[in-house]
Amino acid sequence: MEVNCLPVGICSWNYELSGSGLEARTSLSMMGESGGVSVNGRAFSINKSGVLAPKWLMEEGSQVIAEASSESLLTRAMVIFSGADRYVLSASSAFGREFELAGKNAQVRYTPSHMFTRRAVMSGQCERAELAVFGFWLAALSWKRSQNNSASSSSN
Repeated sequence: MEVNCLPVGICSWNYELSGSGLEARTSLSMMGESGGVSVNGRAFSINKSGVLAPKWLMEEGSQVIAEASSESLLTRAMVIFSGADRYVLSASSAFGREFELAGKNAQVRYTPSHMFTRRAVMSGQCERAELAVFGFWLAALSWKRSQNNSASSSSN
């Protein structure tokens, strides 16, 4: 699969994803680290809980579809559980913005188009489109955090 991930506006962290039979939208809240995704007509909410050990729950209605948590405070990696299945979302390198999702029947790469853009491409394979999009949402959250951290450190 190859899916184009385009921000809905020049300064937006909300995306439209399309390609390979996938139509999806992601949204990150302006404040905090919650939001939602829609995948081929299905709507999912994503809510963060906890401060020292944060977790993100992806829910469809009241049913938890997936749960993500940081693997370590020292790495840019998250563990995602969906039922009994375990997935790992991790940065491809210590300095780049590319992420990879690996797990049961899933090998997906989230690659920014180039250094100075929020556009990205999602490629690879994943049996469950909602998990691939959740992985992208988490990668975009990491990119947003990184930009916010850069902006706040340069203003000091």
